[in-house]
Amino acid sequence: MAYSELIKDFERIRNYMREFFAYGFKSRDEYSSKSVRSYDNERRRIESWLGECMSFRQTESGKNIFISLDIRDMERNPLFKAFKAKSFTDRDITLFFYVMDILSAGEALSAAAIYEQIADQYLDPLGTELDFDLSTLRKKLKEFEGMGLIHSRKSGNRLLYSRTMLPELDEAIEHYLGDVIAFFTEEAPLGVIGSYIMDRASAQGEPLDAVRFSHKHHYILDALDGEIMLDLLTAIREKRLIEIHAESKRGQKFVWSQVPLAIYSGTQQGRYYLIGFSPTKNDFDSIRIDNIHSVRQGECYPEYDAVMNRFAEFRRHMWGVSFKRGNKINHVEMDVNVGEGEEYIIKRLRREARCGTVLQISENTWRYAVDVYDAEEMLPWIRTFTGRIKRLTSSDGLLEKRFFEDLREMYGMYMGAEEESGNAVS
Repeated sequence: MAYSELIKDFERIRNYMREFFAYGFKSRDEYSSKSVRSYDNERRRIESWLGECMSFRQTESGKNIFISLDIRDMERNPLFKAFKAKSFTDRDITLFFYVMDILSAGEALSAAAIYEQIADQYLDPLGTELDFDLSTLRKKLKEFEGMGLIHSRKSGNRLLYSRTMLPELDEAIEHYLGDVIAFFTEEAPLGVIGSYIMDRASAQGEPLDAVRFSHKHHYILDALDGEIMLDLLTAIREKRLIEIHAESKRGQKFVWSQVPLAIYSGTQQGRYYLIGFSPTKNDFDSIRIDNIHSVRQGECYPEYDAVMNRFAEFRRHMWGVSFKRGNKINHVEMDVNVGEGEEYIIKRLRREARCGTVLQISENTWRYAVDVYDAEEMLPWIRTFTGRIKRLTSSDGLLEKRFFEDLREMYGMYMGAEEESGNAVS
């Protein structure tokens, strides 16, 4: 059975791309959720989008296919192609051309007038009758308006629709905003919007240059979470309570009732996290967005502003995207040696201080002090100062204990390797 290139349910494709090509690296035989034929159909569809970015390795469990690319040679995020394969009905595309053509004359018309013109100008000459009613057209006009293709204005008790004319935008994209859009597309959440704008410019014969930027760390997998991100941002803007359906790596399914407050980006792996408030627990949560399957919008939350004010105080002690249960504050101090001519270390401390403070305590010693909920989250950053740290302390003593245990373990590994190398030479 031939597979359809266009897709209706993006969540299904998102799951395949995450489980097989991004995180799970499962083989064909390890897939048990649906039939093997379903797996083959989806794999062929995804490979038609990402063919040049696909690699495979043969393991004991079978052939594992995964995404493999060099970000230094990548001009545009290839995962956006999945969004552009969304299917539509014959009526969707037909009404689009009808409405755009009718409004191209520049006259503002009501939904009823557009409905009549569709019948008179397009269907009657073909001897075809309308197979949709006025309410269907109104819904479609509202959808087009939401997409920015048309806009409406009130005239008495009627809504008049007209086309959105974008010559100024096209000129701005061509002459002024090319770099901005190219950067936004690859760096920002919902960068797929910029990808569509770049496609528009390319279709008009004036492609935007995305090669002006190269990335030291380019996290492309968040492209798969675009629809989830949009739902979360909408709920934050409208101050709504939401129901989140998520699944852990181990396959455990969860349903959370949350008040979404902010979206944080992890600087180590580029993952996005939702910081929310749980009314049932009366506490804050951090949820990985790539684990969320769907978001259901609820009612406006009456205490939203009060919770946000509480979060403003809470976030003063967040180093990153996680915090331990109980939210007990841990005081951390790190003294760093800064030699002559090494002012760049001081600048780095101040630049990366986040919620902490930087003070000079002697001629060559600078102290970083911070109060955080999860001190161990700081370890990767603290390790970058190895060789300069003169003193490291924390309230509960666990941070420095783990730091020095890791150093001893690493020392043992290097010394063991050195002894083996010496024995081999002798």
